Amino acid sequence: MSRNKINILGQYLKTNDSIGYVVLDVDKGLSKHALELLKKVKATIKVRLLY
Repeated sequence: MSRNKINILGQYLKTNDSIGYVVLDVDKGLSKHALELLKKVKATIKVRLLY
């Protein structure tokens, strides 16, 4: 995200024995760009955008 000048305003991380996830809060104006970057992360299972 920092490489693309996307500031993370907040984050929540959680893992268990088989999976981990992250919830990111970013500026609304950059959220669609952040979504596309996250979709490109290898081994990503699901990405969604909430307002």
